[in-house]
Amino acid sequence: MFEKSLLIKTKEGFGFRNITDTIEFFVEGSGVDFGSCHIWSVHTTCALIIEENQEALMNDYLSLFRTIKSIGEKNGHMHTNTDKTTRRVAGFCHDCKDCSDCERRNAAAHIISSLLGKQKILQISGGKLTLGKYQNVIFIDFDGGQERFLNIQIYGYDETSRILHLL
Repeated sequence: MFEKSLLIKTKEGFGFRNITDTIEFFVEGSGVDFGSCHIWSVHTTCALIIEENQEALMNDYLSLFRTIKSIGEKNGHMHTNTDKTTRRVAGFCHDCKDCSDCERRNAAAHIISSLLGKQKILQISGGKLTLGKYQNVIFIDFDGGQERFLNIQIYGYDETSRILHLL
């Protein structure tokens, strides 16, 4: 088994990073000809997608993410007062200083990353990732301006030795 961590420094807000070439570099250096590459984010506000890396499409994703964020900000949440009465308050509950101890106010980032998923398992064949013509591995940070880590595990076997590279 081959294991690596990848550090990604992100900018503020939503951000996309095509990491396909880096993952392919790790696969080629692993010695695994046939197997799987497991990639996962250790952060709750990041996601991985397999998608075409086309600027207009990434802008469409960004527009959708902003729409989801604005829905939460507009619709708000029900807040329980100390006297047990309730009232509607703007924003997500996680972002409310009275409801949550989180200072980042990043509920939309958590929700969106959970919808897309924080991990991918990709097939390796002939020592290369098995991706379609337009498929790329895209890392997305919904709460940027931080250092992010992805863990990568590559496991399988070497064509010449047919030795299984597992734990």
